Amino acid sequence: MEQHYTLQHPTFFLGLSNLYRLMSQILLAGMNLSQWPSIETLPEETLKLLEPLIKSVRSGDTGDIEGLRESLCRRDLDKSTRLLWPRVMEQAYQHHGYTVSLGRLGPDHLAIQLAFTAQLLYDAANALSAGDRESFMDRLVAAHRFLTTHIIPTITQCNSKVAGSMRPIIQLTLSSIRPLVIRLARAKTHPGDARG
Repeated sequence: MEQHYTLQHPTFFLGLSNLYRLMSQILLAGMNLSQWPSIETLPEETLKLLEPLIKSVRSGDTGDIEGLRESLCRRDLDKSTRLLWPRVMEQAYQHHGYTVSLGRLGPDHLAIQLAFTAQLLYDAANALSAGDRESFMDRLVAAHRFLTTHIIPTITQCNSKVAGSMRPIIQLTLSSIRPLVIRLARAKTHPGDARG
């Protein structure tokens, strides 16, 4: 039996997708508890994962949440890149067929990025369920790339307890999917290589 069999089951990716969607919804609702997703019905393990985020959002202020934009947090981007960054994000979303209703938030807001990651993981699950290995791999690699190039640098460089509270979930996701992404990439470039 393959080492990462459970990672190749659609329910694993649906679970991750739901977790990212919940994180996005919690950020979007902010401290307005009446707009929060129904978290009381979640499994205990999921609540434990989300507990640091929930606590930090409930104790934070809306300014902290509204400032969770990649173009504001990323100190490694120069000023002209920061100005263009929201447009770069819109293009990334469009490339993957994702449309965003932004409201007051920019396309580089962490809540929008988490929702986009949730959609990529959801699409990966559907592709896997349909037996479309190519689409599965494309969406999974896109989610991995998006996490490592956008979300991790943003939460690392944001001076925010809210952003930092998501780090364990994101690190868990990366440590779970990285071996599969590597193995799938190896299989694509070396089809006869069965190592994994």
